[in-house]
Amino acid sequence: MGNGIDDLLYNLGEPMPKRSGTDDLISSMKAEQIQHDLKRQKDQQAAVESESKRQLEEMKTAAEQWLKTLDRKSTEGLWFEEFACNYSTEIEAAIDYLKAVQA
Repeated sequence: MGNGIDDLLYNLGEPMPKRSGTDDLISSMKAEQIQHDLKRQKDQQAAVESESKRQLEEMKTAAEQWLKTLDRKSTEGLWFEEFACNYSTEIEAAIDYLKAVQA
């Protein structure tokens, strides 16, 4: 038997040993765990998007109701008319206004 380094250098040229069934099982389990994690992340993202959409719909309904009751000739109504000029729709403006008032 020779020097440990010489043996290592000699063995570098040998082919890698074949993987065992245990290695294949571990690889398969890791792949399953990755797939499970990806599905969980996708489900969580879908839940967040669904909740955001629901909240936006609630705010839109509240804004529509607020606009129906807004006296356009009042100080608040005149102010809102000017404020809404910066938005593409009055609903968008009302949503932002109501968010600010509620905060």
